[in-house]
Amino acid sequence: MESPLRLDDLSNLSNWDLKRLVVELLGRVSALEATVLQQREEVARLKGLPPRPPIKPSGMDKATGKRTGKAGSSKPKRTRGSKRERLVVKEEQILKADAPEGSRFKG
Repeated sequence: MESPLRLDDLSNLSNWDLKRLVVELLGRVSALEATVLQQREEVARLKGLPPRPPIKPSGMDKATGKRTGKAGSSKPKRTRGSKRERLVVKEEQILKADAPEGSRFKG
C-alpha cells in the first residue's frame, strides 16, 4: 500500500493525476462498501436473523423515460368524477304513499 497523500501533495498533482487518483479512490470505496455489506450479512447470519429480502427495481425509471410504443397502443385515460353529473333524467314520476296519521307532506 502506498503512503498516504497529504493536502500539500495534492496541489502539486496534474489534472490527469488527480482524475486517476479519484478513479482509484472510487474503486476502493466500492470495494469497502461490498466488504461492509458482506460483514453485515455475516453478523445477521450469526445472530440468527432472517436474510435480507431481494429488492427489485420499482420500475419508476421506466415510467419517466421516453415512450417507444405506438401512440394508439397506450391505455386511454379514465375520467374521474361524480356519476351524477353523467346521468341523464329521462322521466319523472311522482309516487304517492300512505302517510302515517299526524304527518304532513313537505314537498
